[in-house]
Amino acid sequence: MYIIENYSSILFLSIIIIILLNGELIISIFLPNFVEAVPILYIMIFIPYFIGISQPYSWLLVAGKKQKINARVNSFVSILIIILMFYFIPRELLFFQALGLGVIGYALAQTIPWIFWAFLCRYYINKTLNIKYQITMILQFFLAILTIIITFFIKNFLNGIFLQNKILLLILSSLIAMGIFIGVLIIFKELKREDLSFFIEILKLKSYTESVKKEFTR
Repeated sequence: MYIIENYSSILFLSIIIIILLNGELIISIFLPNFVEAVPILYIMIFIPYFIGISQPYSWLLVAGKKQKINARVNSFVSILIIILMFYFIPRELLFFQALGLGVIGYALAQTIPWIFWAFLCRYYINKTLNIKYQITMILQFFLAILTIIITFFIKNFLNGIFLQNKILLLILSSLIAMGIFIGVLIIFKELKREDLSFFIEILKLKSYTESVKKEFTR
């Protein structure tokens, strides 16, 4: 469970870093008609992160025969999404004043409940099965923030050089961000040699093609 959580955290934080740094650049290159949707992307990109690092805890509740608790937590999240959508999106609901945030309200209503889900899964795992959750996830999150801050200043410098070549700017800033993130993870001992080997192995296309061939030759 801890291994899955750790790898999911690193993977999804890497995606978050690239999106927060280059989201507008990515949309302007590949989907120029949807540039206005970038703020929504900046908010909802956190949903896969909270689900990815918390799903093992949810699975363990089921495996530990705590299905009722797991169902209650999931139901709470679903109900909270609906409530927040009613409150965040319209300006007025019947006779009550709402926030009127529109599409931004929709993005927030979809994202916030998953933060609660992440905390509740860990709380009930600790309470019912006496399994501690990893504090190291908080460190990785702050290292991701540090990476974004450092890369942001580097990207501002690169903007003046590669202003006319958006694709090259996207590639360079993404590679620099990943290099810095991997570097700080190694410095703080959040990423070890065997972890790097594991990620490299995942990225090898050859292993997937061999697996497919084995399936068809059975």
